[in-house]
Amino acid sequence: MSRFLVPDAIPERILKRAIPELRNPRYARAYRDGYDKRLSAELAGHPSDRVPLYSHNATYQSLFARGWLSVDAHTIRLHCDIAKGASCLPH
Repeated sequence: MSRFLVPDAIPERILKRAIPELRNPRYARAYRDGYDKRLSAELAGHPSDRVPLYSHNATYQSLFARGWLSVDAHTIRLHCDIAKGASCLPH
């Protein structure tokens, strides 16, 4: 479950089966950081078209990017509704 108190779109056990690297807690943290930072950027109104640098380690950066890109419009709208009471995405 994300720190935003909303259930994740994909259960963790399915994610670990689909992305075996997530069985390693350090790699899972990089993925989760990407997911959380993308939601934070969307809530703050920052541009999210480019994945920011997370690490010079290629594996960490790749997993961060996968987490960043795993956030879809529905999840963003849901979190915006919870945080602000109104959607921050154009309808």
